[in-house]
Parts: sequence; structure tokens; C-alpha cells
Amino acid sequence: MKSSLLFSLPTVAAASSSLPYTSSSSTPCVPDNDEAQNIADFFPVKLDAKDFSADAWTVFYLAKGNSKIVWTRNPDDNTSKNFFVLTQCGTTPPTDSEVATAVDELVANSGWVDITPDLASAISVSVPVTSTMVTSTTTIPYIEMINEGDNILAYAGDPSYVSSGCLRERLPASSTPESASNPFVGTGWGDPNLSATTPAVGPVDISFTGDFYSSSPDPEWGNGVAVKTIEQLENTLKGQGGAVGFYSLFYNKEFTADKLFLGGVELRMDCVESNAVAFAAVNLREEISRQKVLWSNYYVWACDWSVSINEPGNECGGWAIPVCGNYHDFATIMVGADLLCTDEIVAGGKYMKDAEFATWGSAAEIFIYADGTSWDAVFDAKNATLGEFTSVKSKRVYDTSKNGGNDFFESRMANPDSFLEDMTEIVSGGVQHYYTRRFMRNVFDEETGVEEVCAGGVWASLADDCTYISIFFGTGDGGAAARLGGLGMLAAAAAVGFGLLAFA
Repeated sequence: MKSSLLFSLPTVAAASSSLPYTSSSSTPCVPDNDEAQNIADFFPVKLDAKDFSADAWTVFYLAKGNSKIVWTRNPDDNTSKNFFVLTQCGTTPPTDSEVATAVDELVANSGWVDITPDLASAISVSVPVTSTMVTSTTTIPYIEMINEGDNILAYAGDPSYVSSGCLRERLPASSTPESASNPFVGTGWGDPNLSATTPAVGPVDISFTGDFYSSSPDPEWGNGVAVKTIEQLENTLKGQGGAVGFYSLFYNKEFTADKLFLGGVELRMDCVESNAVAFAAVNLREEISRQKVLWSNYYVWACDWSVSINEPGNECGGWAIPVCGNYHDFATIMVGADLLCTDEIVAGGKYMKDAEFATWGSAAEIFIYADGTSWDAVFDAKNATLGEFTSVKSKRVYDTSKNGGNDFFESRMANPDSFLEDMTEIVSGGVQHYYTRRFMRNVFDEETGVEEVCAGGVWASLADDCTYISIFFGTGDGGAAARLGGLGMLAAAAAVGFGLLAFA
């Protein structure tokens, strides 16, 4: 009988922005005097995008010390997205020739091949920005991480999707109806047409948006310069967590992002990744077959927004199928399992009807239902189909509501360590007893979590401290502790105490 021993080594503390990080250039605009204007470098802390595992953004600081150029791309098809020239407020922007010279170094440093930024479409932004609109909740944690949550003055979207406790406190209670001139449902506070509906807010400096906005300011709407979000373009977990570096550039908060990510989130991510590999190695050693993970949710409105899940003959609804090579694929492989996914790229996403979905995924040992609000309704309506699934019979179905119905979609990218640790705990079958899942809820045994409350506007990681786990393999029929001896005896005792000793 083979045996495997896991025991603890060094511990990495969870990150928090409550440490006294301050901007290296906290004054919005530089005074018009010789002493201030002659400061050699307004950005003494400079980021290297590679340190943030970035594949969708890069940055270069101009030699004159008051400007930085930021370039984004879609790494999936290697197409250039946006090109920004960020200049310290109150100083003179660089000339076209200075930008052109800097771009040569930017392209060389990026490591990206066969693409260059379009200088003619360069977008100028005065930094640090002091007022912001967001159109997606995924952007909110990054801005809160660098202690700029109060900078968010508008949200264009359904307020019920917001999980941030501090932002929810500022949402108005009443809502405004959809109109032809403004196709976004939400509140007046969250309406993208700021000039028309929220004159008290007035125009904002910048809007972090999806691809449905123009990249130029709209003077009639007052929504400022549109900056396309990049976190959804990062396919690695570290790259998604490292997106905080991109957002920090617009607030001159490089120092905060550097300390928070490189000195916190990344270090803990290294620990979590190491432990994920350790648990996967144990399963391999014990000849436990690689488990299949079904990742899907039922999308009622796959072709028509007017239908309901219980409508007879509903031809619109379908089960969403993930594309291989995305974040959930990498995470599943890292923890020693295999994701059921497709290489087929379908405009609008790939969906399956019940019978096809059952053939596709009913034998999977684990079912991640990728939504935090609809499992009960879907299970009631689809019980005849889902009741035959292996994952349902063994009660290994998890939705994303452990930290509230919507927080997975808001906070997961900024907390990649917590997400990966959730997946490790799920795939290891609960061996990782010291860890409490943050996002994934067992739909049979656990209640939906509650959303966070505002903690004075200070961001804190969802993670706890991470302790490195080492593996010692034994041979023969004896117990692991007896075979290891010495340190092994102490390690075995510690492992048993923490529920970390696994036998085949």
C-alpha cells in the first residue's frame, strides 16, 4: 500500500491595502512654479508589466519623467487595442516625436511581435484621474485595491450586480427606466449619460468600459475618456490578478500596486499554486483517476430575452460550454483534473440542449455551476436530466454563491489565489481541511453567502494565510511515519493533526 504525507512549511500572509501605501504623486496637478515644474521624475516607482504576468498590457516611462505610454492588445489574436499617453497633470505633454521615439522602446520591451501601436489613434489622459465611471463590476476591486474606491462616481449597469460593500452604500435606492437615448438599465447614479441624469456628479475624467463604448470622450454624456478594460483579456490567473498594475497607472498608484501584488498577491499565489500541484501529485501517486470537471450554467436567454426557463417548448435556453485554454481550464489542470471544454469558437458562445449536455457531462465527477443566483430554479426545472448526473448523485455540485450571489464575477479576477484554492479544495475532496472556500458553495450542504460590508474603504484580500505543503512519498506496506522516521514522525503527527495524511 502506497502512502503520501503532506506537511506544512513556510506561511505566506494574505494581502491587504490597509498598509500605509501612498501615491508617489498624490497631488492631482503640479503647481505652476519652477520648483514643481523642474521635478526630474514624477513617477519614481515604475512598473514592468512582465512582473505582473501581463499579456494584455505594457507600459513605458518617458525619459523626461512626466509621461508614460500604455499599450493594450488582445493576446488571443495578437491585435492592438488602445494606446494611451498619460501625462502628469499640470505639466507639458510630450511631443509627437518624443512619443514616437519612446514607442520603439515600448515595442522592443513588450516582446510582442508583428504588431505596433497606432500613433494616430493615441489617447491623451491627464493623470492622476480624480473621477471615474465603471461599466463592469470586475473593474471595481482593482480600483479599491489601490485605495481609490471613492474615485468611482458612476456605475453604468444594474446596481443589483454590485457586491462591493462600500460601493453599495453609495448606490441610490430608486431606479430610472430604460429609454431610447440611453439603452442601459440602472439608476440615475449608474447611468452612463452623466450630464443628463446626474448633474450633481458632472463629467468624469475617465470611464473603464467594455468594447461597446467609443474610445473618445463624449461631451454630451460627460463620461470622459473611454479606457477599454483588460482583465478579461488575460488568460492566466496571475495575469488577471496582476491587472491591478494596469489600473494603478491612471491614478499614479504604482507604489501601491507594486507592494500589494508583487509583495502580497503574487507571493501567496506562488504558495497556492505549489499546494495545488502537491495535492495533484498525491492523487497521481495514489493512482486516483484524473477527475472530470463539468463547468457550465443554464442560460435562459441564449437567443431571446423574453422567455422564461419554465416556458413550454423553450427553444432559446441552453447550457453554456467553456472554451479550452481559458482561466478555468488552466486552474482545473493545475489542481490535477480535466475540464470538459470545447476548442470550437462560436460567436456569442456555444450552448447545448439538455440531451446533448447530458451526454457531454453527466459522467463528470464534479460540476461547477457557474452562477450564484439560479441553481435552485434550474435544478427544479431540469431535475429529470440533472438527477442522473454523477456529480449530482454524489453531491459534488458547486455554484458561485459562497460569498454572495454575484461576487464571484466581481472579485474572482482580483483574488486569483482564493479561486485556485477553492478549486484545490474541491478536487482534493476536502483533504485540504484547513481551508474554507471563498467563492464555491456546495449547493446541497451550504447556504448562499452574504455580500461584504464596507470596512472603511480599505480593500482586503478574501484569502487567508497560505502555508506551503511538502510531499513525502513512502513505499511498502508500513505506515508513512514509520517509513520516514525522524523528521517524518514529527511531520506525520502534524499532518494527522491537520487532517493532511492520505493513504491509498
